[in-house]
Amino acid sequence: MNPIVRGFKKLADFKGRDRRSQFWPYTGVVCAVWFVVQGMFGNLVMFTAMASGDEANFVIAFIGTMVAGVLLLVCLLAAAVSRRLHDRGLSGLWALIPVGLLVAVMSGFMLLFQLLIQDAPMGDSSTDMSFEFGMLGVMLGNLLYMASLATLIVFLCLKGKAGPNRYGPEPA
Repeated sequence: MNPIVRGFKKLADFKGRDRRSQFWPYTGVVCAVWFVVQGMFGNLVMFTAMASGDEANFVIAFIGTMVAGVLLLVCLLAAAVSRRLHDRGLSGLWALIPVGLLVAVMSGFMLLFQLLIQDAPMGDSSTDMSFEFGMLGVMLGNLLYMASLATLIVFLCLKGKAGPNRYGPEPA
């Protein structure tokens, strides 16, 4: 069966195992389509928000579009990533580490923008320190997110374990 069609048919199936040859074509198509659609929809939403002239609307539109897009991508890839990790003998829960870090970083980013948007006087040492520590936290969180995502990608690229494991028989 075509691996792309198979991936969509098993969209909600978190059991079993997937070979690399079953996982990567599906993931590549999903990511490519997501990138194009996210870019087009994101630009449309942000241009509309910019036309309103309100900075708060722009920030909310930017963050909302990003969150919605990432949630869609996670939903489309969650089961396939889980099955691929199962092929390595790993729990699918390993994939939640980058997702959790991404949520934390995006939340911190949102809090920083709220600090900028509110009428806090810039040049005030307490406001400046809060912003600087917030930026440092977001940057460190982003580094942790990228490291965890790179680790997950390495796990997904490695060859599966030969023979049956606790997640099922070796895929055909």
